[in-house]
Amino acid sequence: MNVRPTIATPEPVSYRLEDAARAVGVSARHLSDYIRTGELPASKLGTATVILRSDLIAFVRARRVVTTTGEGR
Repeated sequence: MNVRPTIATPEPVSYRLEDAARAVGVSARHLSDYIRTGELPASKLGTATVILRSDLIAFVRARRVVTTTGEGR
């Protein structure tokens, strides 16, 4: 029986605006607003707006809200 090993797909280094928005579950317009205000770093490569994966992760982590469920009270 021949079994091919699965090859892990590497994480992207950067995302186009639409892909970044899809990755975090918001609209591209929403992310564009954060880019415009300087809250989310981005670059232009040709006509594409590109966001580094590390910047996107830091952006989401900085806006994380920790909630309590009230269990154990």
